[in-house]
Amino acid sequence: MPRLKFVNELTEEAKQQLEAIYHDHTDFAFCRRAHAILLSSRGFTISQMQDIFAVDRETVSAWLGMFEQSGADGLKPLQRPGRPAIYTEDEVRQLKELVDQEPRQIKHAQAALQQATGKSSCTGTIKRALKKARLLVTPLPPCAVKTGAATPPPSKGKAETSTPSKRWPIPD
Repeated sequence: MPRLKFVNELTEEAKQQLEAIYHDHTDFAFCRRAHAILLSSRGFTISQMQDIFAVDRETVSAWLGMFEQSGADGLKPLQRPGRPAIYTEDEVRQLKELVDQEPRQIKHAQAALQQATGKSSCTGTIKRALKKARLLVTPLPPCAVKTGAATPPPSKGKAETSTPSKRWPIPD
């Protein structure tokens, strides 16, 4: 089946710009769109990209259309309505420095930032600001699966057998 919609060969400058967006930008959607354009320039079809990104064909087609119309700027996410951020980028950096001094005491950093800026907010807002700036990483939940071979627990009063138990499958 012929590719009906695709990105023509990219200039070296456009390719470098898209790769920089893909590797360095903080907005996930923007990175994904840039990645789709790079894949299209390498010959991937819309169907293949649909499977890679787990989106509809129309979505991938729209990304390609936005790029054709406006270049990399067309891939930027649109501004969404909502309350403006309380803290500026400089204040978030200042907050990060305060948190680095006492990482387990966000409330101390919150109080120091309030004293410095005169802006008050709850702890949740502080955490969201740090997370949005990719400065706060939430820990992963503990893994339920242990590494190594699965072995059944020792049985009481029964002799050990050499056949594996059906309750404890042996990993491949």
